[in-house]
Amino acid sequence: MANRIFLIAWIVAWIPFGLYCFFVPGSLQEAAGVAATNETGTTDLRAMYGGLQIAIGMLAVLALRDAARVRSTLLTLVVLVGGIGIARVLGAMLGGDTSTFTLGAAAFELAAAACAGWLLSRGGTDMASPTPA
Repeated sequence: MANRIFLIAWIVAWIPFGLYCFFVPGSLQEAAGVAATNETGTTDLRAMYGGLQIAIGMLAVLALRDAARVRSTLLTLVVLVGGIGIARVLGAMLGGDTSTFTLGAAAFELAAAACAGWLLSRGGTDMASPTPA
């Protein structure tokens, strides 16, 4: 049950944000200080802030549909989101960034990756098959 709740929360957090970033990439300028200076930059923002976030959420959708994918999805989330969070923290340290966006995003990413890791350490299979009545 914990895996299911986590995956649903993951879908709710990542897919809408990804869609928003894909369709309104300019919103990142005010929120995160990230702006495109030409169409190539806008395309890159759509890919990295939109497409990647949507793809991360879709992993959770696939795992909800097929319990055999839960463990690999949790591992992928630990690596991807943990990597993003660690890179964000290191980047903030290198640049002296203490913005609310950076600190909040890093906290979310690292906490989410830790939660996925914890679920994985518990076996990551509590959705595999219902207990017979």
